[in-house]
Parts: sequence; structure tokens; C-alpha cells
Amino acid sequence: MTEKIETNLPQAHQERFESDKERLRFLERNISGRIREVRKSKYGKFLQTYRTYEEEKGIKPGGYITSKYFEEISKLRNEFEKTTNQATIEGLNNLRIELENNPALKNFIPEMNAFIEAARTMFLTKEIIKYKEYQVMTGAPGLSEEEIKKQDILREDMTEGRALIQWHVLQNETDPEYLRIFSVTLKQLLNAIGFKDEWRGMERGLRQELGILKILKKYFKKITPGEPKEDAHYAIDFWAETEDGETIIFQSKSSSPFGRQGIFDEEEMQKLEGELLEIGDTPEYQTGSGKYGLPLSGLIKIKKLQKDSAKATQYAESLGIENPKFYLIVSRADNFNEITGEPLSDKNKSLEKELEAIAK
Repeated sequence: MTEKIETNLPQAHQERFESDKERLRFLERNISGRIREVRKSKYGKFLQTYRTYEEEKGIKPGGYITSKYFEEISKLRNEFEKTTNQATIEGLNNLRIELENNPALKNFIPEMNAFIEAARTMFLTKEIIKYKEYQVMTGAPGLSEEEIKKQDILREDMTEGRALIQWHVLQNETDPEYLRIFSVTLKQLLNAIGFKDEWRGMERGLRQELGILKILKKYFKKITPGEPKEDAHYAIDFWAETEDGETIIFQSKSSSPFGRQGIFDEEEMQKLEGELLEIGDTPEYQTGSGKYGLPLSGLIKIKKLQKDSAKATQYAESLGIENPKFYLIVSRADNFNEITGEPLSDKNKSLEKELEAIAK
């Protein structure tokens, strides 16, 4: 998450591009084309490896595969997917350098970076393991310290990418027509590379965070979005300072185990935990449950929030902040403009009343 920066740079001008739409489509075609090129190359190499494996095992091409080979073939495919994702990310990094050196894009580097980062972030999500949820489950598989470090680096990378996209939207919020074209073309890019559903979820999260930033600025003396490291490692979306100099930490979500929008503190989290325990909710890990193989029950979600709260406040105290307070702030993405993230009238009235009381 990032703040809008006022600059005195000259207005962007078209060079050989006749319109924003033409330039954005150029970016979309180049990025999707590079991704297809990299993945096609990797798939060709995978087919060679797979055919060699079939010959060694005496498997006829397209023939029946007995169960004793399933595990090895699954490993081959998983390794192919992993190396292909890594090659795709590297290919996007190389494309970024090429586009930066394109004279026709010299005034549009932030725009280009936003497109590149949207695609990169989607491929990075494929490597994410929800280990923080695992940590509050009973019987869940554990990760080594080395694996956790790798996961944290991935999360920080993704957070920086999201921040670049949000920064670009904020810089252009006075030009809604440009943002509309930008949003439509970005959606076309993500659809073209196979992330239609995933981008819908991430876009809603980006929009909701922008909207919450704008609301918070109405009630607090100072609002500072969390640095990518703070967001990724400590779940800190925003730092707020009251008129009395009190520091408040906000984590922002569009949904929560509370089942409604509002602002929730540690006491309310403990209360909900007790209620969930009473009705027999469980934090046990169940193989195969849910889209990612883990059951994100209400109790698991609330326990993760409590852990986030503890880590965030401990981090704040390590910075010398006295008595920091942690709040979860929940408002649906539909409560904000789809393009700019501007809060929609009457959609956040109750939320704003709660904020006003906290800010006093």
C-alpha cells in the first residue's frame, strides 16, 4: 500500500502512440506474448523429458499409465510447473528492461511497471503456501525455517508489486477516463494469461485498500501505509496517528469471520473465539478440504487474526511506540468505486462513525 506523491513532472504525452488505449494495448500484447513465448519453450522441453521417460519405462505414447508411475509423473509435472513459473517471472523481468529502453515509453514507465507487476504477482501467487494458517492449526504440516524465509521473501515481493499498481492508480485518480481504459486493458491481460478469477479477487483487494486509505485520512491526523515488509511480515496495512499522538495499527479486509463490516479489536476477537469454540468449531487441519487443501474455518481465521495482532503490536513496541493498538477494519470491496477506489456514498456510514469515535 502506498500514498499519492505530488510531483511536478510534465503531463505524459503520446509519441508514436495515438491514444492511451493504443499504448496500453501495446503493453498488453507484448507482455502476454512474452509469457506465451516462454511457456511454449518450456513446454517443448518438458515434452522431450516426458517422452524420454515413457521410452525408459516402456509406456506407449498416449497409452494407459499404471499406478506405480503416477507419483513419478506427478513429480515431473510439478517440477515443470515450478520451473516454468520461475522462467516466466525471469522473462517478465527481462521484458521490463527492454520496455524501459523503448523511447516511445520513456514517459510511461510507471504504467508499464504496473502491468508487469500485475502479471508477475499472479505467477508469484502460485508459489505461496498459507503457512501462517498452518501455524494456528492442529495437525497441520510444518515448514522449515528456510522454507518460511522463502515464503516471506515471496510475500514481500508480491506486496511491493501490489503497491506499484496502487501508486499508479493514485497518481492518475484525477483522470477517470484514463483509469477506465487502464483497468479494462489490465483485465484483458490477466484474462489472456489465464488468471481471470485470481485477478478478480486481487483487484477487489487493491480497490478496498485504496478506499480504506481515503476514509482513514478523513479522521486521523496522519495516515502512513505499511511498508511492503511490514505488510508482508506483520500484516500491517496502515499506521494511524490521533490528535493526541496515539498510534493505531489497522489491518484491512473485505471479509472476516465476524461476518459483517466494522472495526474489531483484540477483545472482540477473543469473544468471537469463545463463541466459535462453544459451537464446536475446530482448528484441525483436514487434508483435501477447501480449494488449497486446508479448512479455513472461522476459528482458524480468528486465531490467525489474533496472531497478526500480537506480532504487529510487538513490532510497533520494538520501534519504541508505547501502547500501540491494533484494529481489524472490514468493508466490502463493493463499497468502493471499481476504478478509483473512491468510497461510495452511504456505504460506509456505520464504519465511519466507529472510526470517528476511535480517532477522538
